[in-house]
Amino acid sequence: MVVEVAQKVLASTKGGIADFQPSIRYHTFGASSIDFTVILSVREFTDRSLVKHEFIKALARRFSEEQIVIPFPIRAINLAQESSEAQLAAIGGGGGASGTTPAARQ
Repeated sequence: MVVEVAQKVLASTKGGIADFQPSIRYHTFGASSIDFTVILSVREFTDRSLVKHEFIKALARRFSEEQIVIPFPIRAINLAQESSEAQLAAIGGGGGASGTTPAARQ
């Protein structure tokens, strides 16, 4: 699907090389993704920005049509743990950032 979108963009965007065969290179397992690079070709270096812009718009539109959602990392905050650490710090316990006790810091 990604290559198909890339081919259409190269054929319909000024500066794109219509007969170039786009390719994909997977390179990273992210926290919530598998990252990849799409290789496109343009006539002049200055055509690069427009082709990339049109490709990203077209790919986002196609992902939406296919109901593909790009996941975003979710971070959980343990409020009970945060509260306990704050209470310990307030009474002088917990050791602070350096890991030393109040007596050792004197």
